[in-house]
Amino acid sequence: MKNIILLVAISFSHFVFSQVGPPQEGNQRIPKEKIIKMMKHKLNLSDEQVSQIKKIDESYNEDEKAIDNQMRALHEKRKAINDKKKAEIDKILSKEQRAKLDEIKDKKRELMENRKEYRKERKKILQEKK
Repeated sequence: MKNIILLVAISFSHFVFSQVGPPQEGNQRIPKEKIIKMMKHKLNLSDEQVSQIKKIDESYNEDEKAIDNQMRALHEKRKAINDKKKAEIDKILSKEQRAKLDEIKDKKRELMENRKEYRKERKKILQEKK
């Protein structure tokens, strides 16, 4: 029975820890301690199981950091490519087309800001209910 519980805990931790990536703009990383605490509560883990999970998680820290660094580097490379592409496209647009594109981008930005505000308010309300 303990082996089954441990297997479930490890599978669950894989899912949960895979959600803990490098923070993106506007997002915050969930501390691993908080995740482990939640797992302990939700899965009714023993202290020994928690200790084992922490040890397993720590054994992957270096690999995860290396991947995080690779992802950051790829993100920067992708951004540079997009900036270059946008600059080339801008060269062929007329002033009117450029103005219309800027207007479209402004509307999109406004929608995204409204979505962020909505999510913040929703999260605040949900936390107040707890």
